[in-house]
Amino acid sequence: MAFSSRFRTAGRVISWSQARGICSIEMEFGFQHIRRFGNGIFQVQFSQTAEPDFFSYSIENELMGDILVDEGAESISFGHPLLSALLSKSSGHWKWLDAAKNLMASQEDGLGFGWLGEKCITTFKLTEGQQFFGLGEKGGSLNRKGRAFTNWNTDAFAYQDGSDPLYTSIPFFMVVNEGVCHGVLIDNTTRSRVNFGASNDRMVQVTVDAGPLNLLLIPGPSPEEVLSRYTQLTGHMPMPPKWALGFQQCRYSYYPQYEVDAIAGGYRNRDIPADVVYLDIHYMQDYKVFTVDEKRFPSIRKLTAELALIGFRVVPIQDPGIKIEKGYPAYDSGMADDVFVKYPDGKNWTASVWPGACHFPDFTKENARKWWADQTAEWIAETGIGGLWNDMNEPASWGQDTPDMLEFSIENRLGNHLEAHNIYGQQMARSSREGLLQARPQERPFVLTRAGFAGIQRYAAVWTGDNISTDEHMFLGIRLVLSLGMSGVSFSGVDVGGFVGEASNQLFMRWTSVAAFFPFFRVHTMIDSKDSEPWSYGELAESVVRNYIRLRYCLMPMLNTAFYHSSKSGYPILTPFFWKQPGYRFEEAFQHQFYLGNQLLVVPVSSHQNAVLADIPAGGWRHLLTGQQFNEPGHHWIGAPTDLLPILVKDGSILVTQKVGTHTLDPEAQAFQLHLFYGKTGSVTFWYDDDGLSLEQKTNDRMEADFIFDPVHLKLSGKRINDAAKHWKISQIYLWHFPQAFADKASLYIENQAYPLIKSEFNWVESLPNFDPFQDSSRHYYNKCLSASINLPSGNFEIEIKPGN
Repeated sequence: MAFSSRFRTAGRVISWSQARGICSIEMEFGFQHIRRFGNGIFQVQFSQTAEPDFFSYSIENELMGDILVDEGAESISFGHPLLSALLSKSSGHWKWLDAAKNLMASQEDGLGFGWLGEKCITTFKLTEGQQFFGLGEKGGSLNRKGRAFTNWNTDAFAYQDGSDPLYTSIPFFMVVNEGVCHGVLIDNTTRSRVNFGASNDRMVQVTVDAGPLNLLLIPGPSPEEVLSRYTQLTGHMPMPPKWALGFQQCRYSYYPQYEVDAIAGGYRNRDIPADVVYLDIHYMQDYKVFTVDEKRFPSIRKLTAELALIGFRVVPIQDPGIKIEKGYPAYDSGMADDVFVKYPDGKNWTASVWPGACHFPDFTKENARKWWADQTAEWIAETGIGGLWNDMNEPASWGQDTPDMLEFSIENRLGNHLEAHNIYGQQMARSSREGLLQARPQERPFVLTRAGFAGIQRYAAVWTGDNISTDEHMFLGIRLVLSLGMSGVSFSGVDVGGFVGEASNQLFMRWTSVAAFFPFFRVHTMIDSKDSEPWSYGELAESVVRNYIRLRYCLMPMLNTAFYHSSKSGYPILTPFFWKQPGYRFEEAFQHQFYLGNQLLVVPVSSHQNAVLADIPAGGWRHLLTGQQFNEPGHHWIGAPTDLLPILVKDGSILVTQKVGTHTLDPEAQAFQLHLFYGKTGSVTFWYDDDGLSLEQKTNDRMEADFIFDPVHLKLSGKRINDAAKHWKISQIYLWHFPQAFADKASLYIENQAYPLIKSEFNWVESLPNFDPFQDSSRHYYNKCLSASINLPSGNFEIEIKPGN
């Protein structure tokens, strides 16, 4: 088909045929290939070729469903209970219908699919009530309506809120309209652009720089169902090692070796839990990957072993550039195995990064991924490092303009940089993960990546790159984490305190308190900036930060359970506030509020505010740290001094907590408590626990249970599920805000054994000491409750709560 400078639609249907579960349609200008997935997802591929090509780096599970095709006089219909479709034979325009046969989406009249030169374009009708969410790592409001975005992984140092694109591209979005949601995945790795009504009031336009355009329509009707189907398709996040959920400290850079020792010791000496310390590029010999500078780190194997004894993992940075230097083992073996990206004339591509002139592995080539995994596994065995941090993998190089003509394997299909760019970081993370598994086949690997594409959650956690030390970036980081979660990337976080610039004491305290609830929790700052460990901000800040880090470890059972749930369902660790609003009502003023589980609602506050306007949902809520009660839904002002983040707990909630140790796998921390908050409405809480490390969990090392609160009969039950048999290790139950009748002579009864409830105190965070004799900065938090020490049976249990006489 000859290219035209004018937009040319696909035109009318010429003919269609069906074979091997695929319906192929010849149009006037191009071809459309249709297939259906077993979960109702509908895929249209618009291309120039009569043969379909559904190759994908995003799609992991190709469990195909039947495609039911029926031709009428005016249209071809495709039936399915969840999502059906109609293709106009005369215009070539599509309409998609939901389970209730209501119009879900339709192409814009007169436009539809078409070509603009080599670019492939499709359009959807834009309606007033539509709202758009997702696209992963994108700034601005969570609602994307009225703006346009580019999907092209970019090294975006010190990016601003409006900067686009950023490091990771996930061309998946959700459409919410009149309380019904559906999803759209653009499964094309070339540069793509999505316009949600920017500079027009007519359409949503999707453009890819080169076809085919793979469009996948994902039915809802809820955001949870859309995301579940999307992650069934693109893969779920594997359960990470529990230590990766702990607090992590990084700097560009910690060196020499004794400084790393000092940082770890600083946390242990100050009773601040932590699990990971990072090594940035200065640990390497001349910045060469798979090397160690023996002057700065004379005994790295000894360092990692000694830190492991006190519960620290060491995670070093990995960049993809391989220095061109004969005698450097990675370069020599890479040349021998022919793993590097090439020009069309067969010469290896050379670009400069930290080590100088480098070649770059072609991670779309199977033998290159194996080579990288082998190098990684051997290096892990030599150094004893705990996980891997993939950086500069957009790929980035000095000059920031990789030649488009470069050739990549694309799994022996042969392609160019335009096709490989967006999945380069994803495939590097895949290779790094394989190296960790090769080195430690029984342990869960941890890889952190800066760049990725749809499906990156299968291989790595994502952090949001080189942010800035401002309040605006703190709030931007919240939106980025929530948006990544809505795009299938549950395990994500930001550089807490900001990478570029220097956070004020107030900002660092506030940012840490909010990020303590993020899936990935790491402080990171830049070279030539002030230290950014908690104690470097003064005594008051150290105490506040210690409180929120310890609170995270106290709530680790909740966080770990959320990770397990996400690994099975794709559900985000942090739930956007609007997901639980009636009809998914979105208000930009409250877009930073988020849920952890169903029980906790976090209301972020800026560093210069002492109060915040919150949107309180129905159901009755209390401030976890002050006890303040909110019985009426709606807008409420909440006092929020810098040390006091509004964390609201829903009436009737059941929280599982654990003793705070020095790190996540501290044996002393494996003691659990149950907290029941009084409420007139019952609740069910799921709890998951395991050994925190193993890929495969034995029955006796796994806990899966439901806790059920019956407020009518005042009973709290625990029921094991899925044959899990790990010991409960619950020795204490706390009752919060129960009526006065429980204050005296109340008891818990388990199998007719009475356990007296006594007036007690439980400190979610510790009282602040007074550091300034001229200004009282001390503070005490609400901690009054009833508690009982208990002895649970090994199987299911029921606790009856009886008030006193």
